Amino acid sequence: MAIFKTVITGGILAAVTSVAGAASADTWRYAFEEALD
Repeated sequence: MAIFKTVITGGILAAVTSVAGAASADTWRYAFEEALD
C-alpha cells in the first residue's frame, strides 16, 4: 500500500502545485484586497 499512498500524495501535490502556479497572482491579489476591506 506504500506505492498507492505515494501515488495519491504525489497526485495531490501535483494538483495543488499546478493550481497554485496557474492562479497564484490572482489568488494572492484577491486575498490581499479582501484583507484590506
